[in-house]
Amino acid sequence: MNKSLKTALLEQYQVRKSAAEKRAFRAYVAEFCREAGVNCAVEREKGLISSHNIVIGDLSRAQIVFTAHYDTCAVLPFPNLITPLSPFLFLLWQLALVVLLLAPALLAGFALGWVFSGWGKLGFYAVLLALCWQTMFGVSNRHTANDNTSGVAVLLQAVQDMPDALRGRIAIVLFDNEETGLLGSTAFFRRHRDMMQRTPLVNFDCASDGENLLLAVSKNAADLPCLERMQDLFRENVRASGKHPLTPRPGRSIYPSDQMRYPYGIAVAALKQSRRGVYYMDRIHTGRDTVFEESNLDCLVQYIAALAQSEEIQPAANPTKSKASLGFGAILLISVVLGAVIGFLLAMQK
Repeated sequence: MNKSLKTALLEQYQVRKSAAEKRAFRAYVAEFCREAGVNCAVEREKGLISSHNIVIGDLSRAQIVFTAHYDTCAVLPFPNLITPLSPFLFLLWQLALVVLLLAPALLAGFALGWVFSGWGKLGFYAVLLALCWQTMFGVSNRHTANDNTSGVAVLLQAVQDMPDALRGRIAIVLFDNEETGLLGSTAFFRRHRDMMQRTPLVNFDCASDGENLLLAVSKNAADLPCLERMQDLFRENVRASGKHPLTPRPGRSIYPSDQMRYPYGIAVAALKQSRRGVYYMDRIHTGRDTVFEESNLDCLVQYIAALAQSEEIQPAANPTKSKASLGFGAILLISVVLGAVIGFLLAMQK
């Protein structure tokens, strides 16, 4: 990893949450790309929350698109535990997060109602609203080495290392607003729908904390002619770096990030392994997100270069008719809504 790039990302631009912080980071990326001799543009997508996606390279010529989200999260007292190969555990933790949000709101409601008769519901809603606001928009996490400074570092290093002859084969997109519901990547898909229904997309998210590197392939991507070659190159590069590759069959892993919006979306992430054999990611969204394992990132930069060099890596001949699945995200949303309803009913009890 280039020392100056690492220093800039970890010491100057590690927090990219407020509008000013994002704007400063985009200016840094523009200058970085100018020095590297690569085109860089910002696509602004208007909405209730505007997104500014950074596009590096020529999308119209790209055979494959590499992505990472550059926005960072609010700090939480508990991690967003992710277990991509154990969906039941992942769903169980998401439900636990709902309980963790509801519990202090209920306690506040009961306490306020006991002290001031009739004020219980106000206390419940006020605390619940404050906790929900903090989760999505609140105080910035000052430590984002893994989520997702690691993914940004991989892509910018790839930009710097890529030979001129290969740059035309790839495009790189840094998505905004992943942490607020995949808004940036959703807007990008709407704008470039025709292209992205044919083109493989590899998303790097949380790649620096763990010895096991995951290639999570969507079910639709099983129809991608070059998928087997992409998996082979992944295994070769990861093993050569001394890491452990995880390449489950398409649709057999769940990784909640921007690639979920794309028919041929593939995620790359780093995982730890428990004593019971469960692969997991922890520390993200907390002040303990400080691990920046450069050997992981160097390995993935080499993987990008290998994909760029391989003539077998091509878009599908025709746009897929399949739609990217956001089903699991819908389940999580239903869980949150259900939890809020349960909390409301409990708060209504006298």
